Amino acid sequence: MIPWAATGIGSMPGTNADEQSRIVAGELPDWPHVVELPARGPGSDMVGRTLGQISKVAQDFAVATTPSGWRLADGRGREMRRSASWLAEDCDAAERHYAGVGNIKISLCGPWTLAAAVEMRNGERAIRDHGFCQDVVAALRATSIELIADLQRRLPATTIWLQFDEPSLPAVLAARIKTASGMATYRAVDAPRVAESLQSLTAAVKQSQAMSMIHGCASDSPLDLFRRSNFDALSVDVSTSSGVSHDAMSAVLDEGRGLVLGLPNELGSSAKAKRVTELLGEFGFAGDEVAQRVGLSPTCGLVNQTDTAVRQILGTLRITGSHLRDDDPALSESGQEDRAR
Repeated sequence: MIPWAATGIGSMPGTNADEQSRIVAGELPDWPHVVELPARGPGSDMVGRTLGQISKVAQDFAVATTPSGWRLADGRGREMRRSASWLAEDCDAAERHYAGVGNIKISLCGPWTLAAAVEMRNGERAIRDHGFCQDVVAALRATSIELIADLQRRLPATTIWLQFDEPSLPAVLAARIKTASGMATYRAVDAPRVAESLQSLTAAVKQSQAMSMIHGCASDSPLDLFRRSNFDALSVDVSTSSGVSHDAMSAVLDEGRGLVLGLPNELGSSAKAKRVTELLGEFGFAGDEVAQRVGLSPTCGLVNQTDTAVRQILGTLRITGSHLRDDDPALSESGQEDRAR
């Protein structure tokens, strides 16, 4: 990675992939991401976009929208075809605007958040069906390989990073996913089983000559489990991190892997740089020791922001990276509170 490279998480406002990709290319030139635009409607959100891509490679994995969400269906319907078409548009925009960059990132929903979101035909969540969960992992593995290959064809000189989003995994591990009746919860999934499934995904990404990342923004994200699942990098919201997660983050850097720090949007670039320096100091690292393995990002997606706010948030991250690269001694709030382009 470029030292202190800034990247996005995934979701962006609006419905125009070309426009949003242009913003990303301008503000995050070192590590842009393929945009995700949930405002388009069902099938463009994190879960729906992943399901649409899966339905291309696993014909028996078809879902349709219901009032309660996504449910298994008899065949690949309009929602899935539309979802796949939207992702193709997003990749087209990335091809136009990100040509020549060293690294780009694209996101898919992780298998356990996916299994917690999809309903079986009887209305119960797929998380209760061990066999189906295995099918989800296998389908996601095949989808990852195909998606990486598509981006490698489009951008042959670029390193592809595939990020898996697992916001529901803490609830899966802690038996907090409610049944259809709402009167009970599903049994917890064992951590070794989760780790094994994630390891199969990281292995597929590695075999595809790409890089893997996992994003967890919950305060109880299982960072040590993520670390043991062989991802090339972890993406963490530092505003919700704790002593336990700090141990896992420090271990990631000790092992020579990457760490993307999600920094609060409201902080200016000087304050962000100071927070990064302090955090790495708590881990026992000087910035120049790990600069090529630490990236910067917002804490989460930006779908609810305006275009102006997005430019400011992403631009501030870019400037934060410049401060850190230059070992800016100021880190003060006086004089020049940075503003994005």
